[in-house]
Order: sequence, then structure tokens, then C-alpha cells
Amino acid sequence: MNKIIIGILVIVIFLGVFYVKRSTNFNEAVSNPFEITFVEIIRSSDNKEVVIEDGSEVLNLMNQLSETELTEKAMGSIDFDESYWIILQADNKREFGSTIYAENYMLIYEYEWSKQNSYQIISGFDSTNIEPFFE
Repeated sequence: MNKIIIGILVIVIFLGVFYVKRSTNFNEAVSNPFEITFVEIIRSSDNKEVVIEDGSEVLNLMNQLSETELTEKAMGSIDFDESYWIILQADNKREFGSTIYAENYMLIYEYEWSKQNSYQIISGFDSTNIEPFFE
């Protein structure tokens, strides 16, 4: 009887640790997002590029992205109409790159460590918030 209870507890703890490790948000995936001072965004549909250097606009974008809830997930074949390539810089140095596919997936690349993680967007991201930067 004790072995069964211990076995169940081990499984529950393992699943809990596994779930907590996989769920995150943009602020946790991108360390120090509010130190970003320069953003470059490229819209894939027309390759239009915008550069955001104004501190209040950078902060506005970082606030919008900070609300994005993510879960680690390998990307398979996905269908999307629009994607955005975003480069985040601090102190004139590339820190992170992100590719957002529609409102479904986000890849985050950390330049310093040449590390890439893929995430499924759970909630909190609305691509219509990025479009005003292209006007």
C-alpha cells in the first residue's frame, strides 16, 4: 500500500515539475525585457521594416509583449498568414530575436548563447498591436 502511495506521489510531483517548467511568459523567456532600448520589426508579408528607438514606444511594445503567456512546444508544420521578425537590442548590442507566427507560435533566439526556444502562444498576444508601428 505504501509503495502505491509513494509511486503516485512521485508521478504527481514529476508532472507538476514538468508542467511548471514548460509554462512561462515573455518576461521570463526574455531576461530583462525592460532594458531593451532599440527594436527592429520586419513584417513578412511585404518585408516592410520599422525601427523603434523612441523610449516610450519601445516600452509600449515591451509592455504588450510582456502580457504574452507561453508554453514550450516544438513547432511542427504551421499554417500562418503573417509573421513578424523582431530584434531586441540593449546598449547597441543584439540581445534577443523573436519570430512570431500569426498569433500561434513564437521563437525566441538569445544571441549571447546562440540558443533558440520555441513556444506556443497561450494568451495575451494580439498582432493588431504591432501593426500601428508600420503606419
